[in-house]
Amino acid sequence: MWRQRIVDIFFVTLTLLFSVLMILTWMLNAFDVKFIFTKDNSTEQIGTYELNWGIQINTRSPEVFYAESNHDARGEGWRYHIYKENSGNTIVQSKAEKKEKISITQGFGEDNDVNAFLSRLYQALDIPEEYHCSTAQNYWIHYQQQDGSSLVIIKTESYFYIAEELL
Repeated sequence: MWRQRIVDIFFVTLTLLFSVLMILTWMLNAFDVKFIFTKDNSTEQIGTYELNWGIQINTRSPEVFYAESNHDARGEGWRYHIYKENSGNTIVQSKAEKKEKISITQGFGEDNDVNAFLSRLYQALDIPEEYHCSTAQNYWIHYQQQDGSSLVIIKTESYFYIAEELL
């Protein structure tokens, strides 16, 4: 009789644990739906910068925010990433043939052209104010292709921002 009781208690406990696990799984899924702009770090997205711009971006940081427009058949559209900053975030020029077709401007501090580009991106993607950044007191790089496509990378003390417009 007492052995049957132990078996019953074991199965009741197991059923409760399974139920708690199912509830937690549901809650995590609900959390992800609520924050639709947040997702896991994606090496696929980072790889598109090498393809489009001839640069390799190495980031070992979690992605904090991501938004993009619906790119048309030619790939035109906007893309915006924010990563937590750490010393592992680096940018490497990787394709010499791309350099000839891309102008590169870099600096530290305010830049009206870069800030105007960011304003257009924020408006196009309807980015919440809390995810905006500025060139003020930050290191930035602006890549621009002959067709007017732009890529801006900004490093702050806390975050690593990547903003792109393909034309």
